[in-house]
Amino acid sequence: MFVSLLRCLKGYLRIKVIGYSPERFINTCSFHKIYIWNITPGFNSYEMNIYASDFKKLKSILRKTGTKVQIIAKYGFPFFLIQNHKRKVFLGGFLMSMFLILWMSTYTWNINFIGNQRYSDPILLEFLSQKGIHRGMKRNDIECSQIVKDIRKKYKDIVWVSASIEGCKLIIRIKENENILFNTIEKDPSDNKIGTDIVADENGVIKQIITRSGIPLVKEGDSVEKGDILVSGMIPIYNDSGELTDIRLEQSDADIIEEYNIDYLDSISLTKEVKDYYELNKKSFSLHIRDYIFLIGNTKNNYKKSEIKSNYSTIPSEKYISCPIDFCMNIRTPYQSDSIKLNNDEIKKKLTISFRNFCNNQEKKGVEIIQNNVKIYKEDKLAIAKGNITLRAAVGKEKKTTITEELLNGNDRIDN
Repeated sequence: MFVSLLRCLKGYLRIKVIGYSPERFINTCSFHKIYIWNITPGFNSYEMNIYASDFKKLKSILRKTGTKVQIIAKYGFPFFLIQNHKRKVFLGGFLMSMFLILWMSTYTWNINFIGNQRYSDPILLEFLSQKGIHRGMKRNDIECSQIVKDIRKKYKDIVWVSASIEGCKLIIRIKENENILFNTIEKDPSDNKIGTDIVADENGVIKQIITRSGIPLVKEGDSVEKGDILVSGMIPIYNDSGELTDIRLEQSDADIIEEYNIDYLDSISLTKEVKDYYELNKKSFSLHIRDYIFLIGNTKNNYKKSEIKSNYSTIPSEKYISCPIDFCMNIRTPYQSDSIKLNNDEIKKKLTISFRNFCNNQEKKGVEIIQNNVKIYKEDKLAIAKGNITLRAAVGKEKKTTITEELLNGNDRIDN
């Protein structure tokens, strides 16, 4: 590809060499280091390509070899300029287009994730946005090594990450740990030189605790309240006489499963809107360039009630280049509406679907639903689903180690 681009920039000719011995012409060109390519034999002739700058060197060679040359075609940027030198507007537009292409190639227009299953693209994109990484930023401002470090620190169940810039795309490849059953406690990188405790973030009952570092202060079956210390990062060291001789601080690390209750509340209106659409529509257009929107034509809305359907068309992109320009056609359709009451089956169906979506979202987060006690109630204008749900999930958040007299005296230590 680079060679083809270089040939187009320098300009080259397609020539036909005629004579008694055109092979001698080719050998002489090779001896004088005149580069020729795409040689095609014919009847007492050869066709070939040669750089325009080397064509002037052929005069002496033609005389020595007794051959003649004919120019069949001219290719490349220099000949394009010569042919269009009078078309100043066209030439200016072409040069501006080349400049825009070169300028846009210095930016990253797309971010692709490969290998992620547990974490969706929108979640990872939002995290990168918090770190200042987004589409449309300069390629030189992206530090791939820092992106790798940030993702590894944020998501502990991602065991391998690589980030690279390919063309105008930022490619992030991810390998997740498929053997992880529970979410591990996220560590605060600023606490790498001090001790950290793991404290409860929900009121509930401990169902499982596996401690890798730190001293567990609770056991399976214990009831805990929000803020209670579950695992301490303070390790007291005693001598043979049972006297405290030293205190070692470390970062606590444990998998803790807890059962806890949450309140569920959802509501819908007892009426629904029925729409009667007119058999007409109004079209408008817009051009989207990154975060900017340019309206085209008449976009005024003359209808009291209407709906808009937007159809986006993206300019085709190459493998490594994504164009940030989208063309949108908006179709506005007017309608009349009326309100009707929902029957009991419709109310139950809507609230049930909403509750199932809530449960599915919890399961995607690794939360297990043990029991639910949700019922539907009807009021004047609303139908309400409310109740209590029992969940089982990985819990615990980190907090700077708190030194307690109870722990120093060994009263709360639990041998796991």
